[in-house]
Amino acid sequence: IKEQLMPLANSIVDYKIEDALFEGSLPSEKTVFWWPTRDVYNSIVFHSKSYIKNTYERFFDIIDIIRNGHTYQDVLVLKKPVHPTSEIRTL
Repeated sequence: IKEQLMPLANSIVDYKIEDALFEGSLPSEKTVFWWPTRDVYNSIVFHSKSYIKNTYERFFDIIDIIRNGHTYQDVLVLKKPVHPTSEIRTL
């Protein structure tokens, strides 16, 4: 990911893209890097496991998270919950 973001460093508006950014945790549970220099394919979004759990478990049962399941992207395996959809789970 670092190799993809570094060439775009001057175009990414919300974060300073430098080595220190990649040495620790991401700035927030949902981190969006976007660059307005393109009309399409102009963002990369990262979610922490806790963000995924807190957000997706309201609507689905999380069966698995497969690291690098699609090239460098993780894959969520979700299942429709047993409860009726009118009873959305709350946090």
